[in-house]
Amino acid sequence: MESVCSTADFTKCCKDTGFLMVIKCQKENKLLKECLTGYYSDPAFYEECKAEYLKTREEHRAAQGVPHQEHSTSS
Repeated sequence: MESVCSTADFTKCCKDTGFLMVIKCQKENKLLKECLTGYYSDPAFYEECKAEYLKTREEHRAAQGVPHQEHSTSS
């Protein structure tokens, strides 16, 4: 992906608008969602997030003393 999505415009709009943010910040919300959707549908980004999650999970389990389990894909 070429750039990181910025939440600044959406955050500013929400802070400035208060309870009416649902109505008044639709443009900023739409732009942010379009940007994030690009990341969510990128297979390379998905694999990067998956690898990071699995590494963190393994570290957490090791710290807790949970043994590593191999899962079989066959029935």
